[in-house]
Parts: sequence; C-alpha cells; structure tokens
Amino acid sequence: MVSRGLPSPRLEPPTPPRQQTDAGSRLLDFMHRYFLMLALAAAMLWSGPVLAQSNAQLGPLCTSEGTPADRQIDACNKILALKVFSGAKLATIYFWRAVGWNKKGDCARVIADTTEALGLKPDQTLYNMRGSAYFDKGEYDIAIADFNDALRIGPPSGIIFHNRGNAWRSKGEYAKAVADYNEAIRLNPKEAYSYQNRGAAKQALGDLDGALADINEAIRLNPALPSPLINRTVIWRAKGDFDRAVSDATEAMALANARTPVNIMTPPGSVLISANIHRALACEAMGDYEHAKQDFGATLEGVASDAGSKANQATAKVRLSLLSDPAAPSPPRTAPSSETHTATSTPAPSPAASAGTTAGTRVALVIGNDAYTGVRALPNPPNDARSVARSLRDIGFIVSEGIDLDRAAMQKTTRDFLREAARAQVAVVYYASHGVQIDGRNYLVPVDLRLQGGGNLTNGMVDMDTILVGRV
Repeated sequence: MVSRGLPSPRLEPPTPPRQQTDAGSRLLDFMHRYFLMLALAAAMLWSGPVLAQSNAQLGPLCTSEGTPADRQIDACNKILALKVFSGAKLATIYFWRAVGWNKKGDCARVIADTTEALGLKPDQTLYNMRGSAYFDKGEYDIAIADFNDALRIGPPSGIIFHNRGNAWRSKGEYAKAVADYNEAIRLNPKEAYSYQNRGAAKQALGDLDGALADINEAIRLNPALPSPLINRTVIWRAKGDFDRAVSDATEAMALANARTPVNIMTPPGSVLISANIHRALACEAMGDYEHAKQDFGATLEGVASDAGSKANQATAKVRLSLLSDPAAPSPPRTAPSSETHTATSTPAPSPAASAGTTAGTRVALVIGNDAYTGVRALPNPPNDARSVARSLRDIGFIVSEGIDLDRAAMQKTTRDFLREAARAQVAVVYYASHGVQIDGRNYLVPVDLRLQGGGNLTNGMVDMDTILVGRV
C-alpha cells in the first residue's frame, strides 16, 4: 500500500512540537530554552528609548506566539519600516515575521524571512524553521540540507533529527528516516511524535507489527493527539481490519474538532484532510462506497497549504472519480482470483477485478505497447511487459496485464486497477513504451495516438500522474 499524505509532525523550537494538534502539547526542556532566549532578545529590543511610546506597543505584538497572524505580520512590518535595528536584533524581527507567515501557511515568505535572518545571524533555530518550510513545500533535498546545517552549528537536537527523519521518509528513504527517529527518541525518549513518525516509516518498510507498536506508544504518551490515530488507521487498513481503521479515523476527527490546532507550525486544515482521506480509503476498501464518497468530498473541501495535504486531495479527486463512474464497483466479495487478463484494443473485465481483492493482496498494473499506427513502433515493450507480469505473478501479485492498448482500453484498464488498489496492501505500476512529459506532467502513449497540429496532444494520452496519485 502506498502511504498517502500521512501527518508528519515536525518539531519546532521555540514553539510546541510541530504537530497537527493543539498548542497545549508538552514543551521539551530545551525548547523552553530557545523560547526564553528569543523572548529575552525581544524584550531587549523594546527596553531602550529607541521607539516612541506608541511604537513600543508594536514589540509585544510582533514577538508574541499568541498574536493573530495578520496583526503579528503588520506589527513586524511597521518595526522593520522604522529601520532602527541591525544585526541580531533585526534578525529577530525577521524571525517573528516568519512565525506570522507560518501561521498563515505561507511557506515562500517563511523561507524569504528566515533567509534574511540567516544572512544577519546564522542560528540553529532559523535553519530548522527554514528547513521545515521547505519540507512543507515538498522540497525535501533542500530541507535536509538546512537540517544538516542546523545540526552542524548547534548541539545535538532530537527536534532536528526528528524533522530530518520526516524529510527522509517523504523521499522514500525509510531506513534513513528510522535511523533519525531512533536518534530523536534517544535524545527525547518521551516524545510521542517521534514514535509516531518512526511507526509510519516502519509501516512503509512493511514492518506492520513494529509500526503498530510505535504508534501505540505514541498514543500512550499523548492520547490527546489525533495524528497517531490517523497513522494507526493506515496500519489497520493494511492489515485488513477496516472497522478498526474507520473507528480510529473517526476518533481522530473528533479530537481535531474538539481541540482545534493552534500550533503556529501546523499547516492549516491538514489534520482533518488527512483523517478524511484515510477514513474514506478504509470505507472504500470495506465496500462502503457512499460514506467513502462523502469523506473524499470532505477531503477536497479542506484548505491545503502543505505538500502532504495537496497529495491527499489529488488522491481524493481520483478516488471520487472512480466511485462516481457509472461503472463503479459493487461492494467487493471476499474470494480473490490469481488470474490475469491480457487486453488488446478493448479489455474484458479481469477475473481479479470481478472477484474482488482481499486486504493484504499485492496488485500490479503492467502495460506494454508497440503496435503504434501514428508514431514509431517499438520492438521490445510487449516482451518486457510479459516478462515482468510473469515475475510478479510468480511472487504472488494479482496482475492486470495489457498489451497494445488504445486510449479507451488504457483508461479502462488503469481505472479497473485503481479500484483494485483500494483493498491491496501493495500496488505496483510497470509501463514499457512511449511516454512524454508536458508542462511537468507525465503521459503514457496509447497505440492509436495521432500526432496532428492544432489539437491538444494530451487529450489523446493517459495521465500517468493521475494513476500514481490514485494508488492508495
């Protein structure tokens, strides 16, 4: 199963741990130290006669974690406009304005202000904050570079090891993620978020029991957090226990709604987006398509400001389209079939698709095209596809195999596969033939594509990115 947009709690000094939860979470000891240092620095800014009395009121508004975002940014802007500070003091103002932008989910401006501050005074907190903003943008390599710099210039920090682990996990480097979470837990053994995210990394490595143990420990350490329950939802779904998956996702929603996240580093709306998508996927997997459609719709209604939430919404859009299709499936039956089908111009429904895929099944889509009529033919894709399909079948995959598919056949084959992926633990896609990238999106080329001027070329192709985000 593809982990899709799980909450990735990020820890952030001087604020509470970066988490899709509330600001009442316990602060780590050295996070107190960061906050105290910055608070003292802020106090020093306003202690002298530099500002007039009316302007002095701007200081607490700019440098307070509890100030609403727009008021905080406005106060910091007015202080910057006075042009009375330089060096470390000026860096402090840029830092707090970045905090305001973080509250609004404006990653680009967080990066701009922390970059200004770093130019004035390099600091571990600033590198961590900028790296966290790059993480939320989905620019994981740059985030890792910033976390590396933070670890290089400051003392060992469980917070930063944790955040770097998030970036490794988002890149698919799960073993490196586990190593960083291990170090974070060694430094902060009672930090629920690190157990939660290590569990998510173990789940991606296929260690469902180890993942469940870590998630349970996170819940034990802080039962008020909604995001570990969302992680556990994914594990129950992978284990085929859909009732428990739905129950955990529902409880996560209740916690999120009861205690609205106020942590300034929480991407707006991310908790409920994540809870809705994973409850929807559990409902779809158990055949409760009406509730699945409701939750997919709720996922799309949320405001997505971070990469994980945007990925969740992309998945919801595809899954909702599949369930709204006139050919949407009936509730799945329990007996799977190990047979496959070979599609030509119009594929017949696969035995696997008609029988229904059970939880824990591994499914694969394998396509090889070479009989092109409008573009250059390729000699090897069908042989390669058949070989890959055979190998996957030998190790237990249910394979949907298509050879020389036109556009209609490719669309039907891929949509049937995506429906099967809803109940599968692992979903693999293999394609051998022509492909193109247009405006940053990847397309598969069916055998009946005609290259003609004046038309929209992508209308004759199949969007590979839609297939990838539609896997669950």
